[in-house]
Amino acid sequence: EADGCYYPYLIPQGEQYKVLLWHTLLGFSFTTEERKKRLTKLLLDHEHFNWNTFPVTTVSKKDKIFVSGVKDGFGPDYISVDAAWRGSIQMPSNIYVIEALERGGRKDLAADLALKTVKEFSDYRLGSFVDPFTGIPEGLSMSYGWTASGYLQIILEKLIGLDYSPKTGLTVTPNLPVDCPENYRYIKLSNFKTPDGRLVNIDIKPRGNITIAEL
Repeated sequence: EADGCYYPYLIPQGEQYKVLLWHTLLGFSFTTEERKKRLTKLLLDHEHFNWNTFPVTTVSKKDKIFVSGVKDGFGPDYISVDAAWRGSIQMPSNIYVIEALERGGRKDLAADLALKTVKEFSDYRLGSFVDPFTGIPEGLSMSYGWTASGYLQIILEKLIGLDYSPKTGLTVTPNLPVDCPENYRYIKLSNFKTPDGRLVNIDIKPRGNITIAEL
């Protein structure tokens, strides 16, 4: 409570593990409004989770377990389990944070983080993780599976806002940052196949003008 964050709890040891991981930001989805304010302050603190430049890091940059190949002098080609999960930027963790922000009513921050994540992993920068200081892709492959699928998920579900259910069919609810460039607000999906097998064209224009045309 005093630290304004959530720490992991180690069940075998019966104690908190006092490291500041990205998981603390999942608290947006279930905590009180007062605690959300404290989490917001933590999220937007660049010295913790990198907000001003790249997507959210897996560990706070201020934490004692934080590791980065560049920070620790190993160079941009340094690859280790430590660098991957104790300081890098991962696609899956950012998706979970985006969803927590959405559920917690901070769609503005969710949109900002979604666009920031897409930009960082665009242009085939699809390594398993990226360095938090340089944004250089690192890890197992430059076309890593969960990074590539997460990239599409954020574009389709979080920014464009595609959703489908048998009852309501296909719905489109864009959630773009307020300061999103004008050219980003013109979105067109052609020959998009819905889960029920239909093909549609989707046109999204500024000021909420959305057209869904079945082919």
